[in-house]
Amino acid sequence: MQPDVLQRLRELGVVKGVHELATRPPRSEVAIEDLVSGHFRTTPHGQCFVVEESYPLDHRHGAIPLAAFLELSPHVVAQVAQDQALTDVDLSLTCFLDTETTGLS
Repeated sequence: MQPDVLQRLRELGVVKGVHELATRPPRSEVAIEDLVSGHFRTTPHGQCFVVEESYPLDHRHGAIPLAAFLELSPHVVAQVAQDQALTDVDLSLTCFLDTETTGLS
């Protein structure tokens, strides 16, 4: 390999062998309950951390208040969801669940 290519690779942090690698500082361990208000729940499949939040109907998600959902026809919801069973749903009894699986576990 040409010397200028080797020099450029070194500048980019490329090294040969593990003896030249810098060790990473240890990760600090922070408990999730110290970061987020919630609680652990035991399930038949193990524990999970649960955070519950409720929003008033005038809460805006983007430009639209949540109450706008209640003004929709269930037929429109069924069409958008591509699930005709939703045409018989009382939208005022619906619940939205946002499950996060971001690798926090």
